[in-house]
Amino acid sequence: MQQASIGLIGLGVMGQNLALNLLDNNAQLSVYNRDKENTIKFIQEEAKDRAVTPCYSYQELVSSLAKPRQILLMITAGDPVDSVIEALLP
Repeated sequence: MQQASIGLIGLGVMGQNLALNLLDNNAQLSVYNRDKENTIKFIQEEAKDRAVTPCYSYQELVSSLAKPRQILLMITAGDPVDSVIEALLP
């Protein structure tokens, strides 16, 4: 499996549109959303046959990325961002 160059956390409206824009520009992308159903729905309905890797845990997302790892956080500002960053750190 080829490693993705960019990871994206958060598949709300803005996150989905950013992901689609990255895919339109040939980015190798891994995506994660805290609600597994949103990830599945995005892959099936929006990303369809594009080269995107769905991830269902932070560990899976981090493992899917080439080094140096780049992760975009498309989540609510404040405590949620702090919590996600803390969870991503080794």
